[in-house]
Amino acid sequence: MTIDEAINREEALAYSFGERYKRLGEPVGDLPELEAEHKQYAEWLRELKAYREELPKEIKNVKVRQANVFEANAKNENYNPYLAEYIKGYLCGLSYTEGIIAKIIGEVNADADRDCMD
Repeated sequence: MTIDEAINREEALAYSFGERYKRLGEPVGDLPELEAEHKQYAEWLRELKAYREELPKEIKNVKVRQANVFEANAKNENYNPYLAEYIKGYLCGLSYTEGIIAKIIGEVNADADRDCMD
């Protein structure tokens, strides 16, 4: 799955939840929250795509389990600290979602959640 495909997927899911919400006419369960969540994921993916264009080749394939290492190396190499923290947060926060990170960034380590804890 490319980043563009992932963005399209998240936007389609947000649209689907939004349409279900409109058809039902009133909030039911988590539909509004799910719509907003998928819209936010699509936005994060767009930002990640923009950032990836600026990253050195060796960093583009950073794996989830390397999120903390990536952050430290990025700071040591004088990369934008916001970028380092953003990528780390993105990798950690979405490491559980349906293989998006696995397809975009690399393999997802089963211990990603533990490795991402500060």
